[in-house]
Amino acid sequence: MVTGLQTVVAREAAPSEQVAVTVGSFRAGERANVVPDRAELGVTVRAAGEAALTRAAAAVERIVRAECAAFGDAGRTRHGAQGVRPAYWMLGVIGPAAWSAAPGATAAQKLAVLPANHAPDFAPDVRTARPAGVRALRTAALNCLGSPR
Repeated sequence: MVTGLQTVVAREAAPSEQVAVTVGSFRAGERANVVPDRAELGVTVRAAGEAALTRAAAAVERIVRAECAAFGDAGRTRHGAQGVRPAYWMLGVIGPAAWSAAPGATAAQKLAVLPANHAPDFAPDVRTARPAGVRALRTAALNCLGSPR
């Protein structure tokens, strides 16, 4: 199933679309010598566009249901694939000391060696990230809800 889910982006999204399907967790069984009677997958589907999100979520649902049916468990899937319309902002979250210490002469060179978001060693500098994030969220909310006059 995991291998099938890894093909969704290549098969369901155009190269220009921003789509991600991530199997972020996989839990099954308690012991190495016992075949478990159940497994849980944590799957995230993200896309920048509504059409791409719909296609990717449908593909995940189709693959999961087909794999369950192939092994006689068609009725046991607990949750369908859920797509989420994301808002994703790239905020500067590296503190001044970490930025200065990172090797490289250009921003691209420094970013290539600094931990990226979702990396296990990613640790934003809260003193600089929080105020920027709050300002961005406030601006977005006011833009969506209408600025008070």
